[in-house]
Amino acid sequence: MSHFCRIKAFVNIERKANSFCLTNTTPLFEKFVRKVKNEYIKFHKERDPSMMILEKALDSTNEKCYDETLMENKAFNDSFQQIRTDKELPFSIMQEVYCSKLNPSNVVSFPTQHLLKTCYFIKSNLSKEVFYKIQRQHKIWWMKYGASPGKYTISDLKNESHFKYVNIKFESEDLALDVERLKLLSLKNVSKENFVLNNFLFREANKKRDIIPDVIETTVDLHIASLALLLDAVNFSSEYIALHRRSAPYQLALIISEASNDLIDLARYIELLILNTEPEIDILNDAVKITVNKQSLNERLENFDQIGIPYSIILDKTSLDEGFLKLRNRNTTLNETIHLSDVTKYLINIFKSP
Repeated sequence: MSHFCRIKAFVNIERKANSFCLTNTTPLFEKFVRKVKNEYIKFHKERDPSMMILEKALDSTNEKCYDETLMENKAFNDSFQQIRTDKELPFSIMQEVYCSKLNPSNVVSFPTQHLLKTCYFIKSNLSKEVFYKIQRQHKIWWMKYGASPGKYTISDLKNESHFKYVNIKFESEDLALDVERLKLLSLKNVSKENFVLNNFLFREANKKRDIIPDVIETTVDLHIASLALLLDAVNFSSEYIALHRRSAPYQLALIISEASNDLIDLARYIELLILNTEPEIDILNDAVKITVNKQSLNERLENFDQIGIPYSIILDKTSLDEGFLKLRNRNTTLNETIHLSDVTKYLINIFKSP
């Protein structure tokens, strides 16, 4: 089966000569994109707890907004001056950007560009060292959340007039996609306008002089990057879509083996038990559909495998009588027996692990 056929629950893509035509995305794909975004932000916050994340997204009509630096965006400049309170270096900030224009350089074009841009303001004498460090850290992140770590590589360094950059790339037999771009630039070279430079003056720690820093900017097109992770997950196995357990649209499915109001009530109770856990565990409760779903238990499990759900809880008569549940692993298809009293703690440990 074509890999593009297997991801129709997420997106519809048609191949035309040397390009790819996106016909539509589904709510399941948008949920996956949100999960990828949340995991990416969490990675940044764990590495840099002081990072500032701006809640209000920027809107752009520039078709080259993927290439445009945040410092060139007037709205960002205005926001930066309002929230900045004499931050000392190093300083980092993240901003979402929505662009209504297609990116002409993309192999696959989505109706809008949904970007996540992060700027690290660094002293000039440290910027190169930090640039290479961030490259390594970010490549490791993509390798962790991808199904096939070897498919994620860093391109050769490219030099433009006022910045240097590399791309973190995903390559499969179907196509190659850039999942992230990392730039190193000097603000002195980005703009000759004094008012722009003055906006980004920083006070050097323990000194009374202001300096113009270098900037490392990372850009992720969330739709393109999520598509890359999805294609990677499909390529990995013909039996299931191997999405990372934390970025999958749903972490857990609840299934009952037979039509029973008591089992439906038990499934709802388990759903409430797991609600509002940390980390978040999104649940697809299939139990409520059992009265109209004529598919066998195995068919339903296979369907969940094909949308990347990593774990399923199977409830049967033993669950009602003795409180034991079957926890099925998508990758191995093996069931593990756990008790109802342990289920929340057990699942939290699974999804907290690296």
